[in-house]
Formats: sequence, structure tokens, C-alpha cells
Amino acid sequence: MGGLSKKAFQIDTLATEFALPSLLLDGGNLLFKPEDSSPEMIDQEKITAMGIARAYGLIGYDGVAVGGLDLFAGIDFLEEVQEKTSLPLLSANLLCAKKRRPLFTPYRIVRKGSLSIGIIGLTGDDATVIKAIKDNGSLVSWRDVLPDIVAEISTRCDMIAVLSNYHLAENQNMAREIAGIHLIVQSGGSPINMEPAQEGNTLILQTGKQGKYLGWLQVDWQKSRKWGKETGHLLLQEKKQELDGAEARLNRYRKRLTADELAANEGYAQLLASRDTMAAEIERGERELLDRQQSGLMMSTYSNTFIAMETKLPDEPRILALVEKIKQDSFEAGREKSGEIAGSSQADPMESDSPPLAPYVGWGTCSGCHGAQTAFWQSTDHSRAFRTLEEKSRQYDMNCLACHVTPEKKFLKDGNDHVLLALPEELRPIGCETCHGPGLVHSRTSNSIDISRKPAEHLCLRCHTPDQDDDFNYARDVGLVGCPGDGR
Repeated sequence: MGGLSKKAFQIDTLATEFALPSLLLDGGNLLFKPEDSSPEMIDQEKITAMGIARAYGLIGYDGVAVGGLDLFAGIDFLEEVQEKTSLPLLSANLLCAKKRRPLFTPYRIVRKGSLSIGIIGLTGDDATVIKAIKDNGSLVSWRDVLPDIVAEISTRCDMIAVLSNYHLAENQNMAREIAGIHLIVQSGGSPINMEPAQEGNTLILQTGKQGKYLGWLQVDWQKSRKWGKETGHLLLQEKKQELDGAEARLNRYRKRLTADELAANEGYAQLLASRDTMAAEIERGERELLDRQQSGLMMSTYSNTFIAMETKLPDEPRILALVEKIKQDSFEAGREKSGEIAGSSQADPMESDSPPLAPYVGWGTCSGCHGAQTAFWQSTDHSRAFRTLEEKSRQYDMNCLACHVTPEKKFLKDGNDHVLLALPEELRPIGCETCHGPGLVHSRTSNSIDISRKPAEHLCLRCHTPDQDDDFNYARDVGLVGCPGDGR
């Protein structure tokens, strides 16, 4: 969420600096995160999703595919998003189960500068989609819809772009089987930035997930509608640079010598003749280049850049205000849910027979036998992890909680993720049991086999991911939180 206002600023900056027609596209899987989405917190998730949709609409995106993750809250909610925001959702192969017609706009044609560009959306066929549509929709193969749409709009469009949730191999099949697709922007496959890959006359593109980068493709589109290498304009540019150098040297002659001396100077005469030859070559080259452009022989070229959404980038004011409003609304929804949980009969997670958090006992119980270790832990950042959320009013944000409290989701009973919103004080920070595992059995037996002595690297990497901690080094950093020995 925090990167939206910076992305908007960067897009505005590029548009101002280059003053060129721009096309904003997203391959989908935009509204929900797979690792954070919780059915128990669907109201909070919907607030964030609706806010993201509004932000992308304000930024001015031209097309966003409907992805499996976008369907997390169901078709009805996504239709509500379509009605309440200006987000241009596209899917040609997600159909109404009864009427067999597209649930969302299959494609749209936009005008950018002198070009008409067709944008087609495709929803992937992964398990997330199948589960989400249930009885309300049906998904057909891209082979059933894409060839006809491309044939239909190709005479009206100078360029055709497909926004696809399919993975790279399937997108390559698309490019091979259907002529006339010039761009495929994918959201499936690689989680990192992928340089444009050409398959036939189609470029396949992907920017890494979670909005960490903005993919910027600069295109010089020609009548040929074919991608290739074009050296003519580069040679012309080199010639023009040579001509500028010759003009500079001629001017130095003119400043130094009189008119009579210039007329008698052989070096000046040779340089003047060379300048005239270069000027004639440039004029001829420009005519040839124009002829190639008009005849449709010129190849289309591109350059690609990935722009990091760094924290030091300024924020676009409108989007920043929207993001802050989303955070506040989500905070209020989480606080309300927290109150409901705290007042329910399930609010006693420290009892051994309480299903949600029974394996955990809290750091206070640990301190009874491990006083020195507890004192050391209280000096670490782990003990202050929940407090950092409170300081930023994020303590009810399910996207943050999992890495700032003791319980790990895999030990919770299915469907009880929401208990993290109303934890007792002794389970709120990253406590002893985060690293050593749930302590209920160990607190009763005092047997070392019932607890983990040292946290494994994979446990730390659950939260210290490259996205959240790009400087984490297990071998170096595990010592910073390693408790002193207790002699046992």
C-alpha cells in the first residue's frame, strides 16, 4: 500500500519529463496477497482491495486483468469494485455460469497519440480461480476466446496487448499460435522482474510482485508492426554528432583567422568539404528513413527499464491521502473485530483446552525457569516488535501482525487467524516461543526434547524476507538474539 503514492509520483514524473503518449497496464493479481488473505478478516481485506482499485483508477491505468487473487472475496465483490471505481477490469474468458457471457469487459480499445491499441484481459486457470468462481461463473480456455477477439479487433488496432494471468510457458504458446499479439503482460510465473522475452513477433513482459518496481517499456512503434533491430536512426545520430564536431572546429578556425587567411588555409577547406559531405549524407539518410517508415519496412524497437519504488521518492498527494484513509478504515475495522473477539467465549487463549492458541503459554511462563534469558530477550528488538505496530497504528493489520507477535499461523486451528487481533500481553511481542516453538508441553515436562534449542534459518526467513529485510544474514544476525546459556 505504501508504495502506491510513490508509484503515482513516478508515473507523473515520467509523463511530464518525456511528454509522450503512455499506456498503463497491469497483468492482475492486484487486490489481495496470497500469504496474507484471511477469510476471517474479509471485511478488512475488502477495505484495502477497494482502496487499491480506487488508487489505480485515479492513477489512470488503461487495463488491469482479473486474476485469481483478485477473486479472493468472490465475483460479487469484484463486480462491486467495477461499479464503484474507475479501475478498468478485463477478462475475456471468465464467463457467467448461466448466460455464458463475459462477467467483465473482455477487451477495450484506447487511443494513445496516433495509435489505437487493443487491450485484452485473460484470467488464469489456477486453483484459486476455480475455488473463487464456484457456481457463479465458469472459466474457459484462452484458446476458446482469444483467436476470435484478436481477429475481430486487429483491423481496428495498430497494436494488440494481452494482460495474462497465465504462466510463461502458456503465454509463449499464445504467442506462437495466434498472430497479431504484440505484447503480453503477465502476472503469473516469475516473482521477480523479467526482462522482455520475444516469442515470434510478441514481447512477453513481467514486473516483480507487490509493486516494488515499475516496469517502463519505451516503444518506437512502426507501420510494419514487427519487432526487430533498427540501426538506421543510430547511424544518423552518429553522423549528426560528427557534423556537430566539424561545425565546432570550423568555428574555431573562424575565430582565429581573417577571411583572407581562411580562403588560403588548406585544413579549413578540407574540413569545410567534409562538413558538406556529412550534411548531404544526413539529408539522404533522413529521406531513406522516412521512405522506410512510410512503406512499412521500418522495424519497431523498444528499451526496457525497471524503476525501484524507493522510500525516498516523494508521494503523489491525492494517492497518499487515499492510502492514509484506507489505513484508517482498515484500522477501525480491525479494532472492531478485536473487540468482538475479546468479548467472545474464545478469548481465553492461554488455557490448555482453548483451541485457538492452546500450544502457547507466553513469555511470562518461560521466565519462571529462564530468568536470565528473559531479561536478555527484553533488551532485544524482538520484545518491542508489537509496540512498533502500535506506534504506527498498524496493530490491527493482519498483513503485519504475523511477523510482530508470538503465535505462528501453522499452529493455529484452521480459520482462527483472527485471534491474533486480541492476544494477551504475553503473546503480543515476538517472544520465546517464536524461536523455540510452542511451550505448553515443555512447561509441563521441563524436557529439552519438547522445545527447540536454536531457531533454524527457515524460521527466521519466514519474516526476514528480501522484501521486508534486504540486509538479513542468518549466520551473522542469529547471534544478536541468541539467549545466554542456562547451564542445563
